[in-house]
Amino acid sequence: MKKIEIILLINIIITVLMFNSCEPEPENVKIDYKIINESGFNVKLNFFNIYMKDNVYKDTTFMLEINSEIEYHPPFGGVEDSVYIIFDNSKQIVYRRNDGQIRNILNESSFEYIKIDDSYIIYEYILTDKDYEIAEDIE
Repeated sequence: MKKIEIILLINIIITVLMFNSCEPEPENVKIDYKIINESGFNVKLNFFNIYMKDNVYKDTTFMLEINSEIEYHPPFGGVEDSVYIIFDNSKQIVYRRNDGQIRNILNESSFEYIKIDDSYIIYEYILTDKDYEIAEDIE
């Protein structure tokens, strides 16, 4: 009988600890997404089929000067089918949805996860000179 009481007590303690360690529900957390240009080049981001609001989808271009950033919500990667990252109108990287590339601006897993506190999270995608080096010449 004592063994059952001890096991039951342990189960209750574990359950309480599990519920206390859970993250807040997503609707209680502010999430921002940033793209930061740390490359030495001006960057143009051409997104195709981006969700704007009210079920409106369109092609959209964002300009990022050197050492600048854009912040947005919700994330890219929901419905966009592709993006061209263009460096100084001379080189580009093309990412497509589910293209199998390890680093892809359309995949949230390619962003750095930064937890500010329990109610605020930032995802950052940083463009660097390495991105420029792997970009292909525009013909």
